[in-house]
Amino acid sequence: MTWDIPPEIYAIICNELQGTGTLVTLCSTSRLFRDQAQHILYRSVDLRGLRTIKSWALSVSRNPHLAARVQSLVIHFPNQMLDQADGTKIKLALNKCVNLKDLEVASADFAPTCTSKHVWIIDDCPFRLHTFRNTYFRTGDTWMGKFWEAQTEIRVVAFRSGGLVPRSTLPNLLAVRAPQVSGIPLDRPLQRVYTSFNNDISQLARYSKSLRTVNLERMWDRDNLTFMRVIEILAGSLPLLCHLWLVERSKYFRGVGSDCERAPTTALQRLSQLEDFVLHARSVTSFKEGNDGLYLMTDSTGLEALGLAIMAACPSLRRVNLGGEVARDVELTCVLTRSTNGGIWTEHGAQRSAGHR
Repeated sequence: MTWDIPPEIYAIICNELQGTGTLVTLCSTSRLFRDQAQHILYRSVDLRGLRTIKSWALSVSRNPHLAARVQSLVIHFPNQMLDQADGTKIKLALNKCVNLKDLEVASADFAPTCTSKHVWIIDDCPFRLHTFRNTYFRTGDTWMGKFWEAQTEIRVVAFRSGGLVPRSTLPNLLAVRAPQVSGIPLDRPLQRVYTSFNNDISQLARYSKSLRTVNLERMWDRDNLTFMRVIEILAGSLPLLCHLWLVERSKYFRGVGSDCERAPTTALQRLSQLEDFVLHARSVTSFKEGNDGLYLMTDSTGLEALGLAIMAACPSLRRVNLGGEVARDVELTCVLTRSTNGGIWTEHGAQRSAGHR
């Protein structure tokens, strides 16, 4: 039986389906839907395990029309050393992905250090990326100079740790994630920066004319700046800041009394364009306001009271998101949103945190 159904109908049905498994099944059971289902499956690809990577590489190498559909690709490379033959197969496949815009290369065990020397796999590829995330290949001009020079359209670069962002290439770079401020290019009009908060965050003043989003993570116990001090530094150097996120990934003991800090309300008053503020604490259990006020981060009432005080101190804020650890890997949250008529909506919750990793 032949169904005279326009291709647009097949596309609508495939777009409504949820889950990769359903689309794969559709490909194997019906020719009518296979083309539209493959269009979705190959548009955004996440590969885990060498067998899966090699199977995908063979498929796109033999079917250039599928390779041309790939726009976003994540490859979790195996922990063991990649041999030359497998690397060559992967490179041949990548050469077919002419429309690839978003590439992430990672270690299968999520190790944060970039150690692989197989950078040649992504050299000389015809695609022009907009986003590149790397926790697998060795970085720096010695290893990736050729890649950086070719990828002139990259706007976003991200490393978890151990990565270096090139200083002499990437003319369109707008956003960087790097473990230290010292690893970020100096001569770029960056709009978004993701890094750890430590003593060198004062260097972010170099981007005072462009930087609008800052996401800072405390990932080591040596990052001993208080939340208040971090905000003071940023408020004095980044007048255009609209979005500020301060997050602790793990709980550390930094000395007697260090679990109580000054509330950041006074410092936030200086950020006249701030619209979105996030503060998730693990080591800090309370914030002190003046001589009498105390906001507990382990209590819903305390979180809400702190949020309201922050909203009052910074009228430009549209949203405040606060979180405090109440048990290991369990976080109490409070999100406050200012409506267009000036009212404030509050939402409380509890969730598993991403700390202790």
